[in-house]
Amino acid sequence: MARRPGIVAIALALSACASPGPQPLPVAATQLLAPDLLAVRHPTEIVPRSTISELDDAMRDFVARHTRRTDRPRQRLEKLLLGMRDAGLFELEYTNDVTLTARETFHGKRGNCLSFTMLFVALAREAGLDVRFQLVEIPPSWSGSSDYVILNNHINALIRGGHDPDYVVDFNVEEYKGNYATRTVSDDYAVALFYSNRGVEALTAGRHGESFEYFRRAIEAYPDISEPWVNLGVLFSSQEMMDHAEAAYLQGLAANPHNRSALVNLTELYRKRGDDARAAEYAERIRRYQQRNPYYHYSLATAAYESDRPREALELIDKAIRLKKDEHQFHYLRGLAFYELGDIDSARDSLVRARDYAERREVRTRYAAKLSALGG
Repeated sequence: MARRPGIVAIALALSACASPGPQPLPVAATQLLAPDLLAVRHPTEIVPRSTISELDDAMRDFVARHTRRTDRPRQRLEKLLLGMRDAGLFELEYTNDVTLTARETFHGKRGNCLSFTMLFVALAREAGLDVRFQLVEIPPSWSGSSDYVILNNHINALIRGGHDPDYVVDFNVEEYKGNYATRTVSDDYAVALFYSNRGVEALTAGRHGESFEYFRRAIEAYPDISEPWVNLGVLFSSQEMMDHAEAAYLQGLAANPHNRSALVNLTELYRKRGDDARAAEYAERIRRYQQRNPYYHYSLATAAYESDRPREALELIDKAIRLKKDEHQFHYLRGLAFYELGDIDSARDSLVRARDYAERREVRTRYAAKLSALGG
C-alpha cells in the first residue's frame, strides 16, 4: 500500500526560506476572512467541527470491548492497539484525495496520516488515555497535484503513560526515516490542519467557495498556524486577487517567518508584478537559507548519486554532515558513495556512523546487515 504523510500546504515551487522584514499588508487581515468574499454554494457540505473527531456507538463499543476490565493505562493502550490491528485499522487504504473524519476513517478503513491520527486520538481518549497530537518536523517532500505542488508534512499521536515511558502511535513510520524534531500540538491546531487539508482538496478540484470556507475555518481554529494563510493566498492568486494573495502570504510569514511556501509564492508574485527588487530580496533569502539547510544539500547529493556521480555526491553530503552530523541518512548515503568509488573502509566507517545515529531498531538492523555484507 502506498502511503504518504497527510498534512498538506500548497506552494508554487520547491523552496526554503529565511525571515523577511516587516511589511505592511495591502489588504487588512479581517478583510481576507470576510465570509462573503468567496461564498460557498452549499454551506451544508462543510464538515462541522463537532463531527471531526466524533465517535458513534459502534466506535464506543469497540473501545469498551477491547479495554474493559483493564486498570493500567499501558495495558489499555496495548489492548486497544491489538484490537485496532485485528480490525485492520493499521492497514488502511491510503487516500490523498480527501482527509476524513475519525468516524469515516474507522468505518471506511481508508485515510491519510491525519485521518488516522484523528481516529486514534478519539479512540484512545475514549479509553481514558492521555494522548496528544504530535507534529513531526520532517524536511519538505513534494508531490505534484493538478496545477499545484503539494508540500507534505507528518503528524502522529503521543501517549503519556504516567510512570511508563511515552509511546508514539504512527500510521506511517516509513515516511520519515531521519532523526527529526517533534512537538506536541493542541486540538485546535489539529482542527486547523484538518480544515486546511480539506481546503486544499477543494481548491485542486476547482471548488473555490468551499476551499475559501475551509481555509477561513482553519485560521479561526488556530490563527497562528501559517499553512492555511499560505493556502488562502494560493486560492486568491488563482482568482487573480493578487493584493489579497500578497496579504495572505505575508500573514503566513508573520505566523512563521520560516515558512518556505510563503516565501517562494511571494517571490513568484513579485516577479509577475514586475517588482524585481522585492522579488530579488526574497529569492536571496531563499538562497541563503538553502545554503544553511542540510537537507537541501542532502537532496542534491542524492540526485548526484542517483545520476552516477559519486564524487559530487560525496562533496555535497559532506556539506550536509557539517551542518547536521547526527542524521543517519546522510552517513548512509556517504557510505554508498564511498562504496561506488571502491573505498570499502570509508564506506564501512560511514555505515557504522549511520547505524549508531539511527534511533529506530528496524533502521539500525538494516544498517547492521549492510555492514555485515561489507565484512564489518
